[in-house]
Amino acid sequence: MTVTGDVSVAGKSVNVQEAYPIKAGILIENPSLIDDFSAYKNLELLARLDTTLQPKQIHNLLDYFELTRFPEQKVRKFSLGMKQKLGIAEAFLGGYPLIILDEPTNALDHNSIIKLIQLIQAYNANGSTFIIVSHDHDFVEQVATHKLFVKEGTISHEI
Repeated sequence: MTVTGDVSVAGKSVNVQEAYPIKAGILIENPSLIDDFSAYKNLELLARLDTTLQPKQIHNLLDYFELTRFPEQKVRKFSLGMKQKLGIAEAFLGGYPLIILDEPTNALDHNSIIKLIQLIQAYNANGSTFIIVSHDHDFVEQVATHKLFVKEGTISHEI
């Protein structure tokens, strides 16, 4: 199956030849983190790219994902699950209209997956659109309104 068409986000056409029309939160496979920084410092550095972000937003996300227990701990000492939660927090930090998550449940415990589902549902209710790639069928069933199945690099079917 060949897929063709136009992509628009928030009413703006996306063209690979031009600057991206909107801001987006993105987690692609493994979070991009600075090992020598704390969780807060990693998010603070990212927040500098968007002057509208407030320190309270950083604290709220870190608290939500239970990453405030060791405020000075360097990311290099984090477990894989803690790094994943911090990467997810990076994607959600701006509250952007588009959030792309690649395998977001990787290394998360059951309670963290439930929190992620609740956060996705809350952001979606406030107008955020999600593109999620996941092998976790149960997770997808709880968050997706449209599902595309990919086999050998092409869309095999849609539900």
